[in-house]
Amino acid sequence: MPVRLAVACAICLIFAALVLSCADEASNEGAGWTGDLGVSCDNMCYTDWCKDGAQIECVSGFCVGPNDDTYCTVPCDLDVDCANGFVCTEECDKQVAKVPVCVRDADYPLLEDLGFCP
Repeated sequence: MPVRLAVACAICLIFAALVLSCADEASNEGAGWTGDLGVSCDNMCYTDWCKDGAQIECVSGFCVGPNDDTYCTVPCDLDVDCANGFVCTEECDKQVAKVPVCVRDADYPLLEDLGFCP
């Protein structure tokens, strides 16, 4: 009987750990698959739009944004790949980033003004 109880307790602990790890993922909902989408990052540049595809601060490696407000981002294929408040640059040229990435909705008009996006 004690063996069955120990096995049951072990199964319960494993189940509880799985539930807690899923709850932790849910708390990052909208933060992108790296969990750092929108987190500020250092990207020194002297142009109106900054990009870095090898940023060690960002889990994805991508740091983009206006020169005074750069942030971590993630690659995307379509707008649905981005969290709320972000849009994918799939139709923009390589001046935005070396691959399409999610940028803040508020930054997209700047990219249009710069001629990087349609």
